Amino acid sequence: MSESIVKPLEWHIEDDRPEDMPQWNALGPMNEKHSVFKAWLGSKGTWGFVGNGQFHTTEQKAKDAVQADYEQRILSALSPSIASLQAENERLKAALKPFAQIADIEHRAKDGETVMVNVSRCRDARAALGSNGHDA
Repeated sequence: MSESIVKPLEWHIEDDRPEDMPQWNALGPMNEKHSVFKAWLGSKGTWGFVGNGQFHTTEQKAKDAVQADYEQRILSALSPSIASLQAENERLKAALKPFAQIADIEHRAKDGETVMVNVSRCRDARAALGSNGHDA
């Protein structure tokens, strides 16, 4: 499975089940229960594992399917917040660009050299950051 920003589910085997019919459970952050269990698929004449109501050939594939569904639901719920934060991040980067350019020029200046600053660009950037210039 690829790396995700969503914390992986922590699986625990259920103790009161027969050894040959195991079930693993995991609790999500809102105490929602996720389960994977061993089952017989009569139509295929084989044992496998059920996760999210789907039959899988291995325990790991069933757990991966449950994890993927869990991550998709978490990320889709966060999607509007993430988009809003990304937009705010871009706005702040644009507002800070003049200050970063001044810092770059100042960093490249040799000792004793004077750095000229476009004050109106700094005022525009400060205004974009929401500062009136009188903040401490």
